[in-house]
Amino acid sequence: MHAQPRTSHRRAFTIIELLVVCSILMLLMAILLPSMRRAKEVTWRTLDAAHLHQFSMTCFAYAGDNMTFLPIGRRQQSFTNLNADDLVWFNLKTWQTLRDDYKMNEEAMYCYSLGRQNWYFKPRPFWGSYETHIGWIYWGNRAEFSFAGDVYHFPVKTSTTNATSRTLANCMHYDAATPGWSWGSVIPHVAHDALRNTPVGRGGAYFDTGVIPDPGPEGMANAYTDGSAGWTDIQDMATYIHADLQWYDPR
Repeated sequence: MHAQPRTSHRRAFTIIELLVVCSILMLLMAILLPSMRRAKEVTWRTLDAAHLHQFSMTCFAYAGDNMTFLPIGRRQQSFTNLNADDLVWFNLKTWQTLRDDYKMNEEAMYCYSLGRQNWYFKPRPFWGSYETHIGWIYWGNRAEFSFAGDVYHFPVKTSTTNATSRTLANCMHYDAATPGWSWGSVIPHVAHDALRNTPVGRGGAYFDTGVIPDPGPEGMANAYTDGSAGWTDIQDMATYIHADLQWYDPR
């Protein structure tokens, strides 16, 4: 007499059970994703600081070969018109010298939260001369400007003692809307859980013409004239209006 084969009856998941599992997974993702974003943001801040330090060392090497003068950041036109300078621009001849003679790598020359933009490192005509943009705002060896009745003194030499700030460079940024200018704004290191505008790169944002950056940056990576570099929270940074744009500078 042959034994009858045993048949198993597996109970299928019910819709309720599947919904419960999906709800748990969605809850876990909601908990973990902000932590993952925050971990990436910390990594970008660290990379920015490291690359800014590398950039500052290149600037100091240049100064060592040029009687302690830091690389010229100001546009060519500003030598005859002080109002022609603008922090978002960088002297094209200086960039070509840093790149060719001091082997400055383009991949270490931009803020990671914004990524490498297609308008970086290219010769661009402006007011009768060719200038360029790098991925940092460079504060060294520029034309002085007035702000709120005071003169802002940029560091011109490594030995400069009267500079308003010891900032040498920081993350690319400009805010046109706050001063009431008709440009858009580029802001790095924006909190993405509050982002309500056009993302740029990995963690930055572009704000349309007339839109005041909100939220603004959480802070920026900065390089200093003493060779150090690091992150500064936005509450510890001052703002200045120059060339109709608002800029951030550590206090």
